[in-house]
Amino acid sequence: AAQRAGLLAATRPLARGPALYTATAAGRRQAGNGLEACRVTAANAAHLTAVAEVAAAMARRHPDHDVQGERELRARERAAGHALASARLGTAPDGSPLLHRPDLVLWPVDSGWPPVVVEVELTVKSPARLAAIVLAWARCRRVAGALYCASPGAARAVGPALEAARAPERVRVIPIEA
Repeated sequence: AAQRAGLLAATRPLARGPALYTATAAGRRQAGNGLEACRVTAANAAHLTAVAEVAAAMARRHPDHDVQGERELRARERAAGHALASARLGTAPDGSPLLHRPDLVLWPVDSGWPPVVVEVELTVKSPARLAAIVLAWARCRRVAGALYCASPGAARAVGPALEAARAPERVRVIPIEA
């Protein structure tokens, strides 16, 4: 019904993949949440699907948390005027912080605890980039910790980054099917 009303658009960029639904401009206006558009391509469809599956699993397992994605976090941080659950990777030439945003954030409901961030890794990042991100999450005091939901290959790549950051209590890996 939302698709017929012009509020959602279905995209199937991968022939054997599921249809992915995104809010149209009219849908985003009606929701009034200030979210940026989500662009679905063949390059990001598998990742977006995995993030949606992990988000659904997290919502079922943690009903005492609100599960939000990267675009919701960007909107929240824009409204707050500062980082809420993003890790600092460095400093930009203009002096502003360079931030890394997670794929998902688990915001505790009715508690004073900080959020937990979730990274969904299906492919192996460069070791230097992965090490920098893991170290940034290990140092980030805005969050209680970080979970890497990773395919087998990506999980093997996260291991050395965890050892280098010396942060197994702040960053954990949960294996997922590729």
